[in-house]
Amino acid sequence: MLEVITPSDRASSIWQKLQIHYEEKLQGLYIHLSKPKSEQETNILRGQIQEISTLLALGDDRPMVRSEFENT
Repeated sequence: MLEVITPSDRASSIWQKLQIHYEEKLQGLYIHLSKPKSEQETNILRGQIQEISTLLALGDDRPMVRSEFENT
C-alpha cells in the first residue's frame, strides 16, 4: 500500500494552505456550475471539480492505495 500523503504531510502548513485554497476554488466552481451554461462549459466545470476533489481526497485520513489513485 502506497500512502500518497502521510499524516505528517497533512499536518504541514503548506498542505493546510493548499487545502483552504482548493476548497474555496471548489466552492466557486459549484456556484458557477449552478448558473445556466452550455453542455461543453458544464462538462469543463465538472472536470475541474473532479480534479480538485481528487486532489483534496489525498488528504483523507484513510490511506489511498495506488490502484484507487489511478482509477479516480
